[in-house]
This record gives sequence, structure tokens and C-alpha cells, in this order.
Amino acid sequence: MKRWAIWTACFLLGASAASARELPRYFQAVRPLGMGGAFTAVADDENALFYNPAGLDKVEHWGMGLVNPLFEAGEKGVDLYRDARDTDFNETTEVTDLLRDYIGEYLHYRAAVFPHFVRHRFALGVLGQVNVNVQPHNVAFPEADVDAAATVGGHLGLGWGFFENKLRIGGAVKYVKAYRLQEVYTA
Repeated sequence: MKRWAIWTACFLLGASAASARELPRYFQAVRPLGMGGAFTAVADDENALFYNPAGLDKVEHWGMGLVNPLFEAGEKGVDLYRDARDTDFNETTEVTDLLRDYIGEYLHYRAAVFPHFVRHRFALGVLGQVNVNVQPHNVAFPEADVDAAATVGGHLGLGWGFFENKLRIGGAVKYVKAYRLQEVYTA
């Protein structure tokens, strides 16, 4: 019994040290978002690299995107940007007033570019993206929780169909370099 407990403890400690997790919402393009994120079964373009690489077998024509920027910002995020341009960040009272105006709001910004090449059974792309989420709080002493993530990655995907395309198999190889900033800033 003692030996079993020791082996179990060693396994659990080793497994927790080696655990890894997926990046939350790594990349979501406009087309899959327009479909409510339900893109796994119908992946048939360059976005199959992120949802289901087996869908590359359904790609009928080749295509590429060299300059395809994606920008998004919440409505309040745009307002904050405009107000911040008129703020003197060397003046504590101005920064405090700016943060107080947005307390309780969730401010989101994202920018991405995904140059890619896709053809039947094959896709290759490079993704660069930045996500920034800001949430001001604390009326008495305003603070802003900032969560920023930047990723750059190379992606290669292959997909094949078997048995008259009733079975599709695919895989993707990704090299991702990620940077993250989680800080609380005060005025």
C-alpha cells in the first residue's frame, strides 16, 4: 500500500510539472466567427489550420493572402483611445479622471495578420497577433488591469481523404512564440 501511494504521488507530481495547455482562443478569423465558431466540420480554407486540418482535403482551389490585416476593438475601447489622445499622462489627475470614466467597462483590442498559402491538402501560414484587454476599477484609487498577449507562429497543415472521402485525416505542425503581460497599473 505504501509503495502504491509513493508511485501515485511521483506520477502526479511529474504529470503536473509536465502539464501544458492550449492558448485560450489562439486565433479566430472572421469567417469562423460569423458561423458562431462552428467551423470544425466545414473547415475548407486556410482557417482549417486552427480548427480541423483534415478539412484541407476539401480545398478545391489554391489561394493565398499576403496582406490581410484584422483589427477589432470594442465600442468603449475606441472611446478610450480617443479620450487617451487628449490626456496628459504626466498629470496624475488627468489619468485618474480618464480611468474613472471607464470603471466597470471591459475594453478589448486585437490586431492580427495571417499571410498564408493554401491548396488542396496543404496549407502554410505565419500568424502574428496582439490581444489587449483592459479593465479599469476602484473608484477611490483607480487602477487598470491589463492583460496583453502577443504571439507569432509558423503553421503547416496537411489533410487527406480516404474511402471516397468518407474518412479525412489531417494534421498540423505549429511553432508558436508567445509573450504575455498581466499587470495592474495605477494613476
